[in-house]
Amino acid sequence: VFEVQFNHKINDRWSYTSDNMYSFINNWDTNATGSPIVDRDEARPVSYQGWANWYGFVNYLTYNVTDKLSTTSRVEFFTDTEGVRTGYTGLYTTLTQGATYKMYDEQLWVRPEFRYDNNSTSKAYNNDGTASNGLFTFAIDVILRY
Repeated sequence: VFEVQFNHKINDRWSYTSDNMYSFINNWDTNATGSPIVDRDEARPVSYQGWANWYGFVNYLTYNVTDKLSTTSRVEFFTDTEGVRTGYTGLYTTLTQGATYKMYDEQLWVRPEFRYDNNSTSKAYNNDGTASNGLFTFAIDVILRY
């Protein structure tokens, strides 16, 4: 895996991060590893042998509303050329909007987010049993720092 990250503090309220990754594998053989790529649309395993690569770019733009509250927009692009990493070929795009609220002297963080994932090439998502190109998600996590 090759990765390059760039961080820039624009001013006291705004910051930007770019995370860029590239990786590859030689002599990948799903038969030898016992890990076939599952083609959900056809409901059968798919064999793959050879060289495969994947790469992605993630961009974060964060705005600090106050010392305790910030919001982050994330745009991500990830390409799985042979479906080796995800099981489905194509360009994955993700748009996410989240917030971070820090409480109790920044020892407890609450981070809700809305996210949309899309793969325009393959139906890589399962929406209630139906194959789909896209998926909406709402998630929330809590971080306890000690």
